[in-house]
Amino acid sequence: MTVSDQAYVLHVAHYQETSALVRLLSREQGIVGAVVRGVHSTGKKANALRAALQMGNLVECQWGGKSS
Repeated sequence: MTVSDQAYVLHVAHYQETSALVRLLSREQGIVGAVVRGVHSTGKKANALRAALQMGNLVECQWGGKSS
């Protein structure tokens, strides 16, 4: 199951080598914790991710998982 929603970025923390742990406040799901991969790597996509994941930004996000 994949969920799409808009969310505000509440907190971002470095995780492992290139990932980040992100806490989001979404309109439909409430507070959601997520791992965003590739944030701390090099390249244009990583630069765009870092720019979007500033605290307080409204982002369009999509997530899925093995559990509900």
